[in-house]
This record gives sequence, C-alpha cells and structure tokens, in this order.
Amino acid sequence: MVHIRCFFATAGLLALLVLPGYAAEILPVPEGIPALRTAKGVDAVIAALLNVPYRDDGAIDEKGRFTLFADQEKIFSSPGLNCSGLVLEVSRVLFRRNVTVAEAVRDRAGGSISSAALGEDWDFGWNLVLNLSEGLSRSMLLPGGASVDPVTLDGLAAQGFDLHAESTWEELRGRIRPDCLYLVSFNKESRRKGHKLQHYHVALLHLAADGSLRITQATSQSRKVYQRNLSTKDGLARFLQSFANTGSIRKKIAVVEVLIDGEEAVEEAP
Repeated sequence: MVHIRCFFATAGLLALLVLPGYAAEILPVPEGIPALRTAKGVDAVIAALLNVPYRDDGAIDEKGRFTLFADQEKIFSSPGLNCSGLVLEVSRVLFRRNVTVAEAVRDRAGGSISSAALGEDWDFGWNLVLNLSEGLSRSMLLPGGASVDPVTLDGLAAQGFDLHAESTWEELRGRIRPDCLYLVSFNKESRRKGHKLQHYHVALLHLAADGSLRITQATSQSRKVYQRNLSTKDGLARFLQSFANTGSIRKKIAVVEVLIDGEEAVEEAP
C-alpha cells in the first residue's frame, strides 16, 4: 500500500522532492542537507549525508525536521543524526517511502517495554531494519551462501555473521550486489543487568560505483556520519578496530539485503 503524505514548505525552510514510482508521495528534505535535493543513485544519496554531525538520538522526521527519536516535539535548526537516524533517512530516499519515525521504531515483539524479558530495547536495531524494509524485496544473508526471509527470525535468531571472522568479509565482498542496499544490525551478548543480547548499532553496506564495498554509519566516537572502504586492508582494519570484541564477547552483524527499485534518483518537485 502506498501511503500518501503531503507537506507544504513554509518560509523556504524545506525542499520538496517527488519520489519516482510514488508520484503522489512527497519527501521533504531539510535545508541543512541541500545535496540530498538532487542526489541520484546510492553513492550520491549517501555522500549527501556524510559529515552530518552526530547527535544522540538524532533523526529527521517525515516533515524534514531535525528531531529526536524519543522526543519528536524537540526540533533543531541544525543537522544531527545518530546511527538509526542515518539509516532511516537513506532508506526513505532510496526506497522512495516517507516512513515516519513512529513506523521506523515500531516495537515488533514487545522488546521496547521496561519489563521486557530480555531487557528494554534489546532488539531495537533489528526492529528498525525490519520496519524499514517491510514490504520490499529483501533477504537476510547468512554465512555459507545461505539466506532467509528476515521476518521469520526474532532478534535472538537474527545474529548473522561473526564481525571479526576473516571469512565474513571474504564472503560478503562476493555477495554484495550493486542494485541493493544492505541494512546492518550489530549485535552482541550483553552483560547489562536483565539483558542477554543487544542489537545495539545499525549501519549501511553498499557496493560503490568503483566496485568497492563501503560501510556508512554515525557513531558517538566519530561525532559525524562517515564511511570506510572495506575493500582496502587499511579500511577494513580500522573499521574492525573501532568495533573490537570485548573479552569473550564476540560481535556479530545481521545483514539484510534490500532490492532498490530500478528507477534511481530523486526528482525535484516543481
């Protein structure tokens, strides 16, 4: 079902983009990210968001305003995104659907309540990945060339690849396709009281036009949206160093492949 939401620009604050394939749907683009207005293709859409400052809980709402996931009444005049906010905005543009913040963070299995059996928000990242890819052609990649419909897995089952196994990156470099965007949920066993496992971070994988495998994310350490080239020895080493294992706890990544419609790019509304 196509959701139709129309918003009107006021005082020149927002640029309105018509999303191809969804002619009646409008995607407002905040003034603080002007390059997003004319970005065409995966590389350009992601590049438009590089170096956007990191903001704890930062997101863009469906009206193109900078806000917070937990408090959408809070509006900022300057750009700021956290990891989830980045993945949400790139998904909006490339999948051509103006997903609301509420839709993006919908609790699918009761994991967001304080009394959740596995700890509050333990599966937040997995929920986000499923919500943003719902209704699209998607598949969760599994080690050994296998795949599965991600909706059949809960957060405990959806752990995926060992982040630090050499075989993970050898395999993924051969499986990542140029016509897809890959939503990644980082997860690990947790020592937090009441928690068993946490889907604690999200990022984007894609195959760049030059054939290299790129990961894009926003972290509190970097204080911005940034990208690493995982096809280079140095780029992969720096990425893995920043997500080092802690003691006996090994970090994993659940990788969901989502087909991008062939009508690339975003057209500016008249």
